[in-house]
Amino acid sequence: MEQIVEALAALDAKTMILMAAVLYFSLTMVMFYTYFFRKTYPGFASLALGQLFWSLGVYLVFYRVLGDHLSLALSNGLLFLQAVCWHHGIAMYGGITPLRPRLLTNVALAVLAELAILYYVYVDFNTCRRVVIFSAFSALLYSRIALEPYLVRRWKTYSMQGIYSAIFLSVAVAFAVRAVQAVNATDCQVGGPDAIVKLLLLASMWIFAFLTFCVLSMTSSRVEAELREARDALRQQAQTDALTGLSNRRHFLEQAQAVLEDLEAHGGRASLIMLDLDHFKRINDVHGHQAGDLALQEAARHLRAALRDGDVIGRLGGEEFGVLLPGLEAGEALAVARQLRRAVAASRPGGLRVTASFGLADGALRLDSLLAQADEYLYAAKEAGRDRIAWSGGLVADNESGEALA
Repeated sequence: MEQIVEALAALDAKTMILMAAVLYFSLTMVMFYTYFFRKTYPGFASLALGQLFWSLGVYLVFYRVLGDHLSLALSNGLLFLQAVCWHHGIAMYGGITPLRPRLLTNVALAVLAELAILYYVYVDFNTCRRVVIFSAFSALLYSRIALEPYLVRRWKTYSMQGIYSAIFLSVAVAFAVRAVQAVNATDCQVGGPDAIVKLLLLASMWIFAFLTFCVLSMTSSRVEAELREARDALRQQAQTDALTGLSNRRHFLEQAQAVLEDLEAHGGRASLIMLDLDHFKRINDVHGHQAGDLALQEAARHLRAALRDGDVIGRLGGEEFGVLLPGLEAGEALAVARQLRRAVAASRPGGLRVTASFGLADGALRLDSLLAQADEYLYAAKEAGRDRIAWSGGLVADNESGEALA
């Protein structure tokens, strides 16, 4: 400990303060550069402006270029504005609401605190009272910056948010302790050349740099998260049929091919169903395209609800759908096809009766072969009168009780 004190005593206070000022201004310029030339979010400008006020305020505390009284009054006001800006910035960044009452409350507190500082600068010059006022104000604002994102509104946080809040909470506690200690103190040196002040100055340099890093890191993480969300949305859009919400033809074929390859590698089996809504052109011509769209949407919803989690379904085009049933042979797949046929009939879009024809294929685990076979059976079901299932065992048409009629 003595060695640390001796090392700090050997440092020149004026030089340290100048180095700190240069660092603060440099990091502030980084924030403003990011704001003007990079992607940022609401509140970032307030955070950058707060850093500028901090830099100017700390400089005036130690370099009283405007005279002792005016420098002290102005520096405290700038540091009050810094805390207000940082709270406003983090509130905007996280979407903490209501925002305006919080800002007005902080501004009112800053004005009252500054008026008190002016009194103890120009009327009753009392350093300890100024320390109490400044420390109490800082403890309150910094604790709000640290805690409100978690207590007021559980907003989405990013990797460095916890560290950012932890730093502010630690600083708030330090200011609270300082305020309590200064209440009954008689000697409160601010900006003196002693070892404690130098140590605090070194700590503030590290904290300021790390807070800047935290803000930039949170912004970068947010940008990356939005890019991932946009990429996922584009992928979803490219893979999904906009009307029904099912996989589009390309994605269905990709999924089906991947499933079949996996089944072939593990000695599995699969069946494939192709179905087509009956007399769909008549629905569009008689009832309008909106009715046709509703028929497709309702059919898709009922079909999906009737399938297992591992089954693959997609809209192949127009009124045609494809369903891959992994692990099912023809007899088991026929039972599923019957369920799907009844599901389409139960959809009743806009009160209309809608039916579908089905082609069921099984056998070789080759997608092109299954598609060709299912399409052939589908054509046979339509030729035989529609509203039925064609498969290797013949034609099946169920009545409402589910009994085979043909």
